[in-house]
Amino acid sequence: ALPSNILAANKLQFKGFQPVVKRALSATNDTYMEITGYSTTPQVQIGKDAIVSPKSCVESSGSNRLTPSWLPVACAVATAMLPSGSRMAAAVPILAWAQGVEASVSCTETVEVTIYTPPAAPAPPDLNAQRPGCQSQIAKNSTADSIVGGTLYVYDTTFVGSKWKKIAGKSYVDLADSSIKAGCVPKHKPHMVLPSPDGKHTIITYTGDQDYAVLRNSDFSVMMCPSVEFLKPKVFGGAVHTGAWFTKNTFLAVDMTGCVDGICGGAIHRHDFTYDGTGAMKSFTYKSSLGHTNVAAARGTTATKPIAIGNNPSGAYSKLFFVTDAKGAGSIMNADTMAWDTHFNAGLFGNCSGGGLWVVPHPDDPKIVLAQYGKQDSASCIFKIDMQAKTLTKLVQLADNGDAHGIQFCKTDGGELTIINTNRQTATLDVVKYSDGSFLLRDYDLNSQAFDAVQVTRQSEPKKRRLSVQQKKLQP
Repeated sequence: ALPSNILAANKLQFKGFQPVVKRALSATNDTYMEITGYSTTPQVQIGKDAIVSPKSCVESSGSNRLTPSWLPVACAVATAMLPSGSRMAAAVPILAWAQGVEASVSCTETVEVTIYTPPAAPAPPDLNAQRPGCQSQIAKNSTADSIVGGTLYVYDTTFVGSKWKKIAGKSYVDLADSSIKAGCVPKHKPHMVLPSPDGKHTIITYTGDQDYAVLRNSDFSVMMCPSVEFLKPKVFGGAVHTGAWFTKNTFLAVDMTGCVDGICGGAIHRHDFTYDGTGAMKSFTYKSSLGHTNVAAARGTTATKPIAIGNNPSGAYSKLFFVTDAKGAGSIMNADTMAWDTHFNAGLFGNCSGGGLWVVPHPDDPKIVLAQYGKQDSASCIFKIDMQAKTLTKLVQLADNGDAHGIQFCKTDGGELTIINTNRQTATLDVVKYSDGSFLLRDYDLNSQAFDAVQVTRQSEPKKRRLSVQQKKLQP
């Protein structure tokens, strides 16, 4: 057997032998050396080193005149890389000590040595939850905050008059309970409700977490929770503000603070979905993440914080998404390749360079999307992005300090295409003519003109409630 200190020294010493070394697996899990095929009887001295030398040469010549050659154990072990039965011959002269040239030339015996080592330890199992073909879900026993989940209300648009849907006997969905039933950890701060293009599923994003929930619209229950939490160190998830569907097969999540390949400042995460023959979603797979390496420099800003993303799904440019940014400017990305396509310099945005918000598609022109930029203490604007020409122009300057925070296309009864813009801080509404950016209605006060006249009765809730036992809910 080879003592541990010999293994630590990582070499064997041969004096007076031209060795041929083989390697074999040990059946006993011990490391040892077997000497065979020698031309003269060898002797082995085990001390500080393991020295193998011909006994006859020692007796006739003296050990101080023998040619010493070193064979690292690691080198012998490396022969496991060779085909079975291969021998590592002629390696010793390369490793021979120079001071051995004075040795007796008559003592050039040969020896065969087989070094037995235990089988290599098996490679650790691949614990990546995103392995292709595996639908693993990882859940922690802690949440991002003490208050998690949220409440989902569903309004029935097919009912004449006002009607909120009843779901499992209740007028709401407890997102925490539903997430737990789906094997997910409840998430913090639900923010966006994003139906799929085919209307069969809905995604809810959470600004206090790095993942989102997928609901089945037939019963409004959580069925899965795609996440980027377990992709470290390549991807560090942050806070998912919103996202956008890229057909029903792909969702792009906008992570405001995530990191990719060591660069922080936000990320766009892509998950792909599979479906069964009925169109029901079966599984999801993490595809990739687009980080913000060199993006701030390309835009002429000092930082990045992506807020929203949107495309025009109706035409040839559906793979191109415009990404707005809270820190200013914006960019076009390609969802097929998950790469940046075009960066727009902050100078193009004028005094509305910061506060990037929502992106909406033109209903008739497949190459156009609109992007809304709004701030509470500065200017707000709406920009038109041409995905074909890769250009950005300002459509309309909105009121300062209004905090524009909602946008949608709308056609009048006469067929005029307009834009509805809402301002969060002032609770006002604007109607903008799309063709020239002029105001058809400006600063319409939603409180005095609409909401103040509506009297509602609200029900209070206990400070610490569990929806499984508390049936009284605060109604809209």
